[in-house]
Amino acid sequence: MDDKLYNAMADLKEDLVFPEIRSALDSGVAQAMVLEELQKGMIEVGPRFEAGNYFLSELIISGETFKKAVEAMGGDDTGAEEKSSAETFLIGTVEGDIHDIGKNIAGSLLQSNGFKVVDIGINVKSDVFVDEVKKNNPDIIGLSCLLTTAFNSMKTTVDALRAEGLTQGKMVMIGGGPINEQVREHTGADAFCNSAQDGVVKAKAFMGV
Repeated sequence: MDDKLYNAMADLKEDLVFPEIRSALDSGVAQAMVLEELQKGMIEVGPRFEAGNYFLSELIISGETFKKAVEAMGGDDTGAEEKSSAETFLIGTVEGDIHDIGKNIAGSLLQSNGFKVVDIGINVKSDVFVDEVKKNNPDIIGLSCLLTTAFNSMKTTVDALRAEGLTQGKMVMIGGGPINEQVREHTGADAFCNSAQDGVVKAKAFMGV
């Protein structure tokens, strides 16, 4: 693929994103490759925001555009009955961190791969994670953060979930740019990922799908 779809997504030109998606799919490009280009464009929004070229409104627009693009490719066209029986992935950004771009990308990709995604938001306290896991009984619990200062919040959350016996038969996955094996060991999580696609691969492997 050329960079047209990537640039359209990164530049937040929604009027170009959807024609580029259709053109790529019509020319035989695999949906996974189209999603990858969309993801690359979405990720580029973050540095532009940090550099002051984009503002909060652009962040909101980028998330909505990405979500609609994934849905346009059939990522959210399952019926209610099928959704209720799908593998459930609960995801949230831990307390002390308000970043949500990576979380949103992961949620959209998981949804497009057949998971029922329960997004509980940002800056989520450990007791809220506990309550939401009890309520939704997910197969996989995803904790997201981009700040190293939030690593201890991840550990606190994992400890709280285990203390309540809520991780039995489930996978606890942590994700974010600075996450590595050492952080996984520190938090006590079962797995880690550095990208949304990596998270999807590991989630599907865990569920055997």
